[in-house]
Parts: sequence; structure tokens; C-alpha cells
Amino acid sequence: MKSTPAPTEDDNHDRNIWVQAAVEQHQAALLRYATRLLGDGDRARDIVQDAFVRLLAQPKAQVGV
Repeated sequence: MKSTPAPTEDDNHDRNIWVQAAVEQHQAALLRYATRLLGDGDRARDIVQDAFVRLLAQPKAQVGV
């Protein structure tokens, strides 16, 4: 079984920049959509935040960016 090398500080910095860009580009629309579906702005914020946390945990190559 191959082991994956640990991310370097540069890798983490690049990933953080990439996810921050995704948040800036999509957060508002996702919040509006989730709020309409749920009827609860606080719950919508929690769910959207969780989605971005999950995105941050994914290797960039697997997300298709």
C-alpha cells in the first residue's frame, strides 16, 4: 500500500487560498439557497460552513479544480 506524503506548509497555504477563493465566489449564493430550503438562516450557515470544511479536507486534484 502506498503512503501519501504529508502536505507541506506550501501545500496547506495553496489549499487555504483555493478554498478561500471558493468561499468568496460561492458562499453568498449557497447561503441564499440553503436558507430558502431550510427556512432557517443559522442552520443554513452551519451547513454551508460544513460544506466548505469538507472541501478543505479534500485533495484539490479530486475536486476537479
